[in-house]
Amino acid sequence: MRTKLWVIKVIGQVYADKALADAVADRQGQPRATLPPFLLTWHSNRYGLPKLAKEALRDLLASTCQHGATGCRPVLWFAHFCGIAKCVGNISSRQSASSGGQQQQQKRAPSGAVEQHHLD
Repeated sequence: MRTKLWVIKVIGQVYADKALADAVADRQGQPRATLPPFLLTWHSNRYGLPKLAKEALRDLLASTCQHGATGCRPVLWFAHFCGIAKCVGNISSRQSASSGGQQQQQKRAPSGAVEQHHLD
């Protein structure tokens, strides 16, 4: 799992690049991409190799769920926009039930809207 600072920095980069992509789409009269498919494209462009892009995206999403469960608002909003807010609640309730829940959950990528856009 990545640090909260790393997650927040990546979220900021994603938002900045998304704003740029939205401006280009607006100028060209094209519809804006929603965040889940944009994240896939963003990671593909950033990491090049599909395997690296998938690993990095899974890492971001798993870290988002972990830090979102601590109540970090920017991370919670990002999870909501990605369609993975449910995983944050699942992790929070598991962490309350047992202290081992965090270690077990951080190895799995969350399911949600991003995953539905061909993560695997």
